[in-house]
Amino acid sequence: MLKIGVGAVAVGAAASWAYLRHIMLPVGPNRVDFAQEVYAHRGCRFVKGIPENTVPAFEYAALNCASGLECDVRLCKSGQLVVFHDPILGNHVEADPDVQKARVSDMTLDDLQALSLSEDTEKKGVRICTLEEVIEVAREHDLRLLIELKPNPGATRAQRAAYIHAVLDTFKRHEDFLYTRSMVISFSPFMLYALRRADNRIAVMQLSRPDLISTMTRAESGSAPFFVRLLPVSLADRLFPFLLYSVL
Repeated sequence: MLKIGVGAVAVGAAASWAYLRHIMLPVGPNRVDFAQEVYAHRGCRFVKGIPENTVPAFEYAALNCASGLECDVRLCKSGQLVVFHDPILGNHVEADPDVQKARVSDMTLDDLQALSLSEDTEKKGVRICTLEEVIEVAREHDLRLLIELKPNPGATRAQRAAYIHAVLDTFKRHEDFLYTRSMVISFSPFMLYALRRADNRIAVMQLSRPDLISTMTRAESGSAPFFVRLLPVSLADRLFPFLLYSVL
């Protein structure tokens, strides 16, 4: 009986691996192609007068030899995907302290775009942009696009579902470009799993850090699979990099 049980587990593991490696992973754009590009992180950073993650930043990158763009995406209160790195506005905007302490997710697109950006030192009216605007820049200059999902710590299940829905909706509106010229990246394996489960034509890439699983489990405890929550965090943090780099 023990031999039968072990054999069944081995067959199940092999079948699961074969499905993942040869059916799920190859779907979508070739990941090797994406590794051969020079990506402009947040468009540009520390360029005088050009705030990062804005249309002028991505235009600057396009005109200065970048072959791909990378942007950070958050879901704002009115349902649009906006491009902003931090969860809190902070000193990126010129506003009173109460506004600077506000979460991007708690503000509408109109509220966000009414704010002046601190790095817009030449006062050209540069504003927080949407993912749609970045897609148009990438399309216009025929650049690849890395879209980093930035889920909010402690987000509810409904908020995470709304986030995923907004990303899927964006892919449907720009399917002629995004399915072949973009890749979705994130430190959250749970968000990437939910996205690929909904549409496996979307290419995804897992970003990593030494304490990835324990950090994500604390931040997104409601979206972590049950078996992950059962593991000691130290074991999970060691197991995930092994699977990511040695097995996959």
